[in-house]
Amino acid sequence: MYEYTLSVINAAGEELELSRAFDRFVLTDVEGLGPPATDIAASSGAGDGSVFGAAHARERTIVLHLVMAGDVEENRLRLYRAFTPKKPVTLVFANRLRSVKTVGYVETHEPDIYAPAEKVDITLRCPSPWLESVTPEDFIPSYSVPLFSAPFAIEEGEPIPVSEVVDHPTSLILNSGDVECGFVAEVTFSGAVTGLRFANETAGTWFKLDFSFAAGDKLTLDTRSGRLAVKVTRGTTVTNLLRYMVSGSRWLKLAVGANRLGVTADSGIDNAAVTISVYRLFGGV
Repeated sequence: MYEYTLSVINAAGEELELSRAFDRFVLTDVEGLGPPATDIAASSGAGDGSVFGAAHARERTIVLHLVMAGDVEENRLRLYRAFTPKKPVTLVFANRLRSVKTVGYVETHEPDIYAPAEKVDITLRCPSPWLESVTPEDFIPSYSVPLFSAPFAIEEGEPIPVSEVVDHPTSLILNSGDVECGFVAEVTFSGAVTGLRFANETAGTWFKLDFSFAAGDKLTLDTRSGRLAVKVTRGTTVTNLLRYMVSGSRWLKLAVGANRLGVTADSGIDNAAVTISVYRLFGGV
């Protein structure tokens, strides 16, 4: 039997379990948990067929089908509270291999109140086509990059490196998701730092700020699609740093596979404590 759990969290932070609340409702089917549909742009040439131009993953639509149980009227109101019109709802799905979430908005909420066995169909429109890992994996850049992984084989006379020493803090990040993803960088400062720079050294892209940080500052850099942000918290004041981005900067992404992410500064890099949080993206469960 296929084992999974599915719950929703409303805008107020209240969680409602749907997959195992058999005394309240039975979740009979869920549509929209596979890979997203894609729009393909192509043009016809002089020869046969067409020439590929671009592709765009569509927003995701998830439809929940439920049959009411127990105190039907009370449980119907529970669903109304969980799926409030115009408010975001977070859907969390977990099976043996993946734990993912997505944010959607209620498009339709249709209870068949007068049916002998009352049914409810709820449609969510999710702006992102991708499912995001529920919890991130954190990386702390350092001057020593681990290279050793299992399984391994060492031939006599052919040693393999366990780690590599570099001249600036670096992390080797494996994106095991289905598509490229962004990340969240949190930086706390114990002293002055100027010209802080992040670089995906594998892709050759970088992001730099022409700003002077002081002890006690906290920087948050979010490069996830739809949530792009860079801000500093100094005391109780939060300042947007978009205008301090150096020309040529790009919102860094992590390609599928291995990515080396380095952190440098014009001065004071040892005063910056960096944590990189990676939320991987998946096409389906």
